Amino acid sequence: MRKADLHLHTHASSDASFDPEEVFSIAKARGLTVLTFNDHDSIASNAAGQRLADIYDVAFLPGVEITSSWGGKPAHVLGFFSNGPLPALEDFLADNIRSVRKQFAMAMLEYLQGQGTAVTIAEYEAEAEAQELSGPTPLYRLLHKKGIASDMAAFMALRESSGIRVLHTPLPEAIHACHAAGGIAVLAHPGYDTGVVITFDEEKGRSVNSVDYSNEFGWALQAGFDYQFYENWMINVDVKKVFVETDISVNDGAINANDTNLDPLIIGIGFGYKF
Repeated sequence: MRKADLHLHTHASSDASFDPEEVFSIAKARGLTVLTFNDHDSIASNAAGQRLADIYDVAFLPGVEITSSWGGKPAHVLGFFSNGPLPALEDFLADNIRSVRKQFAMAMLEYLQGQGTAVTIAEYEAEAEAQELSGPTPLYRLLHKKGIASDMAAFMALRESSGIRVLHTPLPEAIHACHAAGGIAVLAHPGYDTGVVITFDEEKGRSVNSVDYSNEFGWALQAGFDYQFYENWMINVDVKKVFVETDISVNDGAINANDTNLDPLIIGIGFGYKF
């Protein structure tokens, strides 16, 4: 039986330290016959992967993991390219990385300055000017050099404590970038990133034109009362909590959300008259 791992990182990702050959060596020792490098917003290790495949007799499928967002939450997209990604993807990643890094760095520098930390925008820009797109970010390198973050763990802790979040590329754009580069796109963590399992068909459009729900049975809790407030007049108050699970389709299947919980609280007020 052949074994594969199609979600691996190298030192081109900020959260990994193995170089491509170390990954191949471990993969070979563990009996893998196919692997993919899905580095965060980087395809820098793919060329090495294609070269090492013959040396280690382990098939290699070039890939990437694009950081994006959906519904205000992170949504990571895996891209797979049988013949290697087209140059358009490298341009997309470069623009995406620079934009997000700059947004976060400016917000983080403002936060640190507000905490009384001696660090400037000019220092960051000097670091960014000499920094490659892959590997540790210019902000990490700067804070590490100045002794503000002793290592990557300290930097990540500082980032979390700041509470700063930036907007990444919308998920449909990340999927489109993979398709435009000759690959296929798959959610990296379905259900975890987005809360529901969703699928896209970019050819059916990005604006919402229709939303359809499947008919399903559910159950409800209900309470209410009638109150006669004047002669033959009365008021009725009714509260229902409905529990139902349904399948949702947007734009005739462009977006699908299966087994979605719709649990509305319905409050009704009515007036009646006794004849």
